[in-house]
Amino acid sequence: MQEEIWMRIPGFDDRYEASSDGRIRSNWSNKQRVLGTRTTDAGYVTVSLRCGGKAFTRTVNRLVALAFYGEPADPSYHACHNDGDKSNNQVSNIRWDTPSGNAADKLVHGTNWQLNKTHCAQGHEYTPENTRMMKSGGRRCITCKRADSNQRYRDQCGDSFGTHKGKKLTAETIAAMRDLRAQGLIYREIAERYGVSAPTARLAILGESHRTA
Repeated sequence: MQEEIWMRIPGFDDRYEASSDGRIRSNWSNKQRVLGTRTTDAGYVTVSLRCGGKAFTRTVNRLVALAFYGEPADPSYHACHNDGDKSNNQVSNIRWDTPSGNAADKLVHGTNWQLNKTHCAQGHEYTPENTRMMKSGGRRCITCKRADSNQRYRDQCGDSFGTHKGKKLTAETIAAMRDLRAQGLIYREIAERYGVSAPTARLAILGESHRTA
């Protein structure tokens, strides 16, 4: 069994230390006491610290990383668990890594709670056709993304949204516009051909709000 090593945690006036076994202790007036911990709903182990008359709650994995590896190369870095077990805060299991590196860990370990969801917050199913993978490792519902984009167009166009000088779009016109889009024309080019605004052309092609004759 390896000997437990204690290192000072920077930033707390030399009052706290972290151990290689993932324990935190106070060191006030030469009196050392191992601190009790709490576990968050997300599974992270935390401790309460005091410094400068203020109380702080910090995760143990980050304190261990600070004590043994120093400040991260970038403030956005995460203190990652190599094995995916948030309760295992031994120094050998902790490393600094980028947010994307942490997200990749969660994919490998199956601990990304977002990826365990079958539907988005609006109730749309995460099917392969309705899912966009993000660089962070998360997912975006394509249906919701389109709805957000359409709402932005509505906000920009105000009360005139859906028409251009009262012009109505027939079902045949919309079908023709969709054919042009499939051929690679951009919305602005299609809109100019039919005398409507680009937002109106876009939403008609996508099957959203528009006036038909």
